Amino acid sequence: MIQGGAQENTLATCLLQRDLGYCVRLVSGPLLGQGDEMDSLVRDIVRERLSYKVIPELVREISPWKDALALRALIAEFARTKPDVVHTHSAKAGVIGRLAARICGVPAIHTHHGCSFHPYQPAGKILLYAGIERAMFSLTDYHLFVAEAERTKLLGLGIDDPGKTKVVRSGFDVEIFRRWGENRSLAREELGFDERDVVITNVGRLVPLKGQEDLLKACKSIFSKYCEAKLVFIGEGMLRGELESRARDNFPRDSVVFRGHVEPSEIARHFAASDVLVHTSYREGLARVIPQALISGAPVIAYDEGGASEVIDDDVDGKLIEKGNLKALENAIESFVEGRTGWRVSNKKRWRLVHDFNRITMVNSILEAYRTVLHKRSKTLTPEPVGEDNETGDC
Repeated sequence: MIQGGAQENTLATCLLQRDLGYCVRLVSGPLLGQGDEMDSLVRDIVRERLSYKVIPELVREISPWKDALALRALIAEFARTKPDVVHTHSAKAGVIGRLAARICGVPAIHTHHGCSFHPYQPAGKILLYAGIERAMFSLTDYHLFVAEAERTKLLGLGIDDPGKTKVVRSGFDVEIFRRWGENRSLAREELGFDERDVVITNVGRLVPLKGQEDLLKACKSIFSKYCEAKLVFIGEGMLRGELESRARDNFPRDSVVFRGHVEPSEIARHFAASDVLVHTSYREGLARVIPQALISGAPVIAYDEGGASEVIDDDVDGKLIEKGNLKALENAIESFVEGRTGWRVSNKKRWRLVHDFNRITMVNSILEAYRTVLHKRSKTLTPEPVGEDNETGDC
């Protein structure tokens, strides 16, 4: 498990379902990450006393021996705890988890946070992963997608049972973004920005497919002309050293800031202080930072990937850019810095996003999917009292 939107989504789902009275158990592979970002995830699990099990062999990379051991461990786990539903997340863990559920006779639901295959993989790997997705469809009782674009990709594989699919937005604490969005001056003061500054923010892991290199290239000439422009990167990753070096060599001093890992609750303050979010990811389901920024009142310039177009109204509250089109990206950013765009996030739009991305909305939709699946097996889903008499001791 790494720190990211899918993982935060999963943890929030578990905690809210537990708070509603359901017996919930989280099973994952080893916690992977860098320092503070993993510490925050561990603190959430420990603080909330969530029933949690780590399977060391459940790793992200394909490893036949470890995968077989992980499958055996999950079968043993499900046989012991006898869950009503198994809900899987992420590509490889989703495959192994659903296989184990089928072997144990437990209905399986999978959330697709992004497509497991994409154009930036070798052709053989694309064919392999697409074939696995087709095979897993018949082993999955219900599919949930964070964006309609991702649902369309799966149905495009020739799968002809859309009744087993539903779009459920990845929920988050919408209120903290809404509240900070109404305190822009305070946020800018606390983060050290002058009112004249034009703050451009990017949030994401600093890895190749997140496109931060594109953002630096697009901003290079802009920052040589506009001293008020500021670029803020939030996140950690393998490219941080290289990106910092490029910023030092090509940008005015102190115009590019690397914040590193920021607690999820603190990202809201950074969005409130931002004039625009620029999201240059080449591979996404629907990046939660896009609705988070819009709820905070910041327009968004983003590569037209995944569900971005389902949230951004092009040329109204942001701009959709063809992936990799650096000239179009540069023009959009420069137009915004010059004040020529007129982009604005309406209150009506902000409130719609507050509803659509509310964690309660998400969890209610997920529970509805569980009930649909269980109804087909003549079962019901009801909260259960848990405590010392819980025979597994897991809730």
